[in-house]
Amino acid sequence: MAVRDGGQGITRSQLADTMGIPKSQVSRIFNAPPNLTLRSIARIALALEVRPQELLDVNAPTQRAAARQTADAAAESEAAAG
Repeated sequence: MAVRDGGQGITRSQLADTMGIPKSQVSRIFNAPPNLTLRSIARIALALEVRPQELLDVNAPTQRAAARQTADAAAESEAAAG
């Protein structure tokens, strides 16, 4: 299972701290065969501030990433016009 961070640039250590679990457990989640519980998926989503569906759908951009892309495009347009 591909678990994305929504472009937040969060490290596994930061994710572990946010979730209140050891970094080794986060590493097992990312490196182990996909056998996560719904509880684990929900905790990861909560720590990353995304919906659980966003962790499971590798094709759908997160709302935060989409907003960032929109803001970046607007800034580029302003810079080009200015």
